[in-house]
Amino acid sequence: MNTTSKTIILSLVSLLLTPTIFSQNSYKNHKPIWFDIQLVEQVGLNNWFDKGYANDGVSRASITELRVVINIPFSDYVGIYGDTGLGFMPAAPMKSFDLGKMQMPHSGTQYYLREMLSEEGSGKAQVSFKMSLGMFGKIPVNKKLSVMPYLGIGFITRRAREYSVLLKEHGSNVQYESTYSWNQNNNEEKDQVSLPGYLNGKMNFAYRLSSKASLLLGVEYTWIFSKLNYYEKHVNQFNQNIRKNQIIKGNKMNMIGLSLGVSFM
Repeated sequence: MNTTSKTIILSLVSLLLTPTIFSQNSYKNHKPIWFDIQLVEQVGLNNWFDKGYANDGVSRASITELRVVINIPFSDYVGIYGDTGLGFMPAAPMKSFDLGKMQMPHSGTQYYLREMLSEEGSGKAQVSFKMSLGMFGKIPVNKKLSVMPYLGIGFITRRAREYSVLLKEHGSNVQYESTYSWNQNNNEEKDQVSLPGYLNGKMNFAYRLSSKASLLLGVEYTWIFSKLNYYEKHVNQFNQNIRKNQIIKGNKMNMIGLSLGVSFM
């Protein structure tokens, strides 16, 4: 787990200690806590990588999330919130190792897969855990409708993926031990589970159905500021010379989303 991930976790854990204090204060001031349950669909506005082949090994840039939110008001117009959810990310274009989609030690030279040395992670659909904390506002439009802006910071879990293979050069005895890895670090060391951080802004429209329940419709924007990196290395098995050793830094991901849910006290 890298330093950025640890910092995000410690910050969120420390902020999680505040709801009890504020809930007691909220009770004294007669400001009720309420909960939201939302179904959220987010799609990426860009790719994880500029290089097309690096995108083949990672989940497509979209998330379907089931989210639970606790809202703790300070007053009639402002408060803090915390949310947690399960996000479902679709399968990667390359579900299992495909030699035809990967870069070779020498471009233009034909290779075949001699042996799969190790494999970590999966190209199948992923289930990720999400959590965020932040501030919200409440702007009454009329007796039934309120507009509620949110701004927070959070993290999402993501499993690393790596293949280590033995490639044999066609027409010769030359072999390469090749490694292909997708993870959050900038080198060969990796965490099995990384924690990309993100900023999230959303606008909920709450239509009151009763004194205890409201219908929610929301739009949101997420900026994943922790980059995913692609790492590739080819080592000649006979003389241990490194033929190629490259890191392709990923992009900061921009996502937009729509949500539908209910709010209740």
